[in-house]
Amino acid sequence: MHGKSISRSIGRLFSALMLASLLAASGALRDVSTVRAFDTIDLHITDLFANPDIAYANEDVRVWITVENIGNMAATAFHIDAYADRTPAGCSDPGDYFITVSGLGAGATQVFSITYRAGDLSNGPHNIYAFVDSQCAVTESNESNNQAGPDSVMVIPQPVAPPVHDDINAAKTMPGLPYWDSVNVVGATRAYDDPAVLGECLLDPGMASVWYQVTPAVDISLIIETTGSDYDTYIAVWTGTRGDLSLVTCNDDSGFGIKESMVRPDLTAGTHYYVEVAQVAVMKGFPYASLARIAGSGSDEVATTYIGGTLKFRVTAEDPSADFDGDGPSDIGYFRASTGTWGILQSSEHFAYGSPLFFSWGQTGDVATPGDFDGDKKWDFAFRTPPSGGQSAAYRILLSSTGYDYATTLTVPAGWPGLGDTPVVEDYNGDGISDPAIWRANAGVWIIPLSPSFTTYEFHSWGQSGDIPIKGDFDGDGRADLGYFRPSTGEWGFLLSIFNYSYAFPLFFSWGTSADIPVMADYDGDGWGDVAVVIPPAGGQSRAYRILPSSTWWDPATSITVPAGWPGLGDTPVPGDYDGDGIADPAIWRASTGVWIIPKSSWDNTAYMFASWGATGDQLAR
Repeated sequence: MHGKSISRSIGRLFSALMLASLLAASGALRDVSTVRAFDTIDLHITDLFANPDIAYANEDVRVWITVENIGNMAATAFHIDAYADRTPAGCSDPGDYFITVSGLGAGATQVFSITYRAGDLSNGPHNIYAFVDSQCAVTESNESNNQAGPDSVMVIPQPVAPPVHDDINAAKTMPGLPYWDSVNVVGATRAYDDPAVLGECLLDPGMASVWYQVTPAVDISLIIETTGSDYDTYIAVWTGTRGDLSLVTCNDDSGFGIKESMVRPDLTAGTHYYVEVAQVAVMKGFPYASLARIAGSGSDEVATTYIGGTLKFRVTAEDPSADFDGDGPSDIGYFRASTGTWGILQSSEHFAYGSPLFFSWGQTGDVATPGDFDGDKKWDFAFRTPPSGGQSAAYRILLSSTGYDYATTLTVPAGWPGLGDTPVVEDYNGDGISDPAIWRANAGVWIIPLSPSFTTYEFHSWGQSGDIPIKGDFDGDGRADLGYFRPSTGEWGFLLSIFNYSYAFPLFFSWGTSADIPVMADYDGDGWGDVAVVIPPAGGQSRAYRILPSSTWWDPATSITVPAGWPGLGDTPVPGDYDGDGIADPAIWRASTGVWIIPKSSWDNTAYMFASWGATGDQLAR
């Protein structure tokens, strides 16, 4: 039923476009002066059709109107009106909708369109008419040929009922992070006051809109995405109230396909936000787009069976790694203790060698421990300096929020290396600020000075001598968990922040051997850290990342393996989100040549980025 309708509509549209194109290309604009003794303007409609002619109730109907000026004078500005289920009564009878045309040359033909939005036409049959120069603004030689129609349209009910959050007044509340939703939106509608998305997206109100809402308790940066959805989505984040919404951010096509979108908004504590997901407005058989696209090569003629599809909606707290420029993706950087120099290639500058960041902070004997210690979304330059003068080791932090003012540096105690005190800098209280914690190996104790003051401490016993401390968000709640990897047994153990690090709810995994290096990160983009190791070379193959994804519930049959270089060349694992897709890339740094080798997760780890940055002996800024 729909296929025949599409074929008829497209055929008529392209015939009209071909005629207009041939006339314009050949310059064969009709010279009616040879048959008329005086100059004339005569507008008339040569074709009228509605697409689709069988439409679902939640779908737009677009009326295509071909207008020709058969006179030998150019027409000045005029209106074209469309009418449903009635014939126009003349200049004093406005249509349901109209468009204004700036003019039409002598002998020229042009195709115009007027859209009836979803819901304008009730279920059942309709007849569509059109009237050119409906305001009688142009004096024509023949005023009796300005009307056309009818073309018939049948509106039928949408195939499924609307989802519960079809309307902004019924927006789903996101109770916590991470948040997932999978829903069929084929029956979703578009409300009369759904907003157009201005700003960087410049989109008409979308089809099949659904709504979510959140009021964060703390300032937080989120990753909101529709990866895996099977229709063309856009995302818009709004503040305000219905009918008076202000756009925060939006995205149509994240760069990983036309169906997927992603935004990374910074939300303010106590502010109410709406998140809208809608389908980019399309018509059956061709996009809701410009005539230039429709008349193109055909590659843009993407048909949709009906409005909507299956939405895959996911929200996670952004946990940027090594992000010194505050744009979200990881940066490439080193700390050269011999000179106290930090050198950063910024992702915001596309890792350009001509736009690096350099700072002098530290000296020989210091250990790089950067993080975001002031909560401004930019990582700060920091190191742990050895004990001196009877005092413990200390974190020395140069804050980006002060413009890297050396007079406002932070100093926080950092324990005693002789006791096995290891830096484990992470955000343990979920406020978006890194906490300069340590893990004491000889006692298995985590000592965490909590932001923002760093004067209130938490203590937790977890792990033992010989373990490797693991820090990261394993439960996806935006707070770091306490973990260890025990090389002697290949055991991973976690105390989860979602349970306030209760010993009653630990999580254990067996993954790896004594020769493996733990490299926990979020390699599948679900907001949860994944159990992962780098294994030694074997069988003539390079070393490899072995990743157990949380998104498959840690099923060993779905593990991921990615090459990880050769230890003899000084290849060091440096996982991070370098391509900005919200998924960690299993990268390495080759100390022997100073080269970063980064398989991009946005290309299933099959396409690579390379950068020469750093030298043998450098520490990595991460």
